Amino acid sequence: MGKNITPKAIGLLAPLCWAGHNQHTDTIKNRYRQTGIAHTLAVSGMHVGIVLGFCFFLLQINPKKRYLPWPKALLIMIFLFSFCYIVGDRASVYRAVGMTMIFLFAKISGRQFNLLNALLWTCYLLLIFSPNLLFDLGFQLSSLAVLGIGWLFPPLFRHFKGRITKVLVSIPLVGCCAQVFTLPLILFYFKEVSNWGFLTNYLVSISIPFFFVAGWLMIVISPLSVIAKPLGQWLSYIIEQHERFLEYLAQQPFAMHRIQYFDEMMVLGFWLIALSLIGFWGYRKKWCNWGIALGLVLCLSPYLKHKWNQPLTADSIDIHQIEDDL
Repeated sequence: MGKNITPKAIGLLAPLCWAGHNQHTDTIKNRYRQTGIAHTLAVSGMHVGIVLGFCFFLLQINPKKRYLPWPKALLIMIFLFSFCYIVGDRASVYRAVGMTMIFLFAKISGRQFNLLNALLWTCYLLLIFSPNLLFDLGFQLSSLAVLGIGWLFPPLFRHFKGRITKVLVSIPLVGCCAQVFTLPLILFYFKEVSNWGFLTNYLVSISIPFFFVAGWLMIVISPLSVIAKPLGQWLSYIIEQHERFLEYLAQQPFAMHRIQYFDEMMVLGFWLIALSLIGFWGYRKKWCNWGIALGLVLCLSPYLKHKWNQPLTADSIDIHQIEDDL
């Protein structure tokens, strides 16, 4: 693949397509962080969704049909597990593939798929087998983003009328719903947020899926140098222009807004207020209590990890109690 695509273009395609790395990847990741789109480089639900859509297209499956033949579902599962093996040990991929498995089982049995139920079951099962995922930042952010989309997007999206309006509004609305749930953890861990996030997320919602598909296509056709060479040059040019525009945005003095202080209690305060308002708004929904429980657990985890990692001081040691135990 390196014979047909420039190293700068591979610096983007490597982490995007197969969680790889080259000499340009760190610069690109820093640029994406400054423009508020670093999450797009983490292989997660968006990438698994693209793979699932490709499988549906390849097997000529209509997603609107209620039933899915189990042989086709089995082929899709094998394809997804192969993709999961290629990208490596990543909690966000496990979460996305787990939810996709539930979706396929619902299609096989002819039952209705519920996004929030699938998210909750997947998270609970993953935490049973690997409790340390609770402290994994990728697992926290990806789960909270899906929780925000599944919880807030459907009722808000119903207020918009017209086909063109819905197409224009859907992408930024999905991003806003995800950011409502993930913003506290972003501020807690990174103490900064990009002022370009709203604009750049709208841009990469089109460009990143295209680069993901094009990257895997170049891997497939790379032995055919007659076709791969011109397509690689064309793709490299598009990626380099895309990165040049993002670099211009990142170099602006107002690109980042830094927070001086944002501790665990502020995360909890933000979440208690947000979840209380959301819970009051949807208190009649059966899944509301489960959503609040999952949200509180995921948002309490930074506080628990912070307390767990605190060094043991002399003031916290009871010498008399130790002597009695001995």
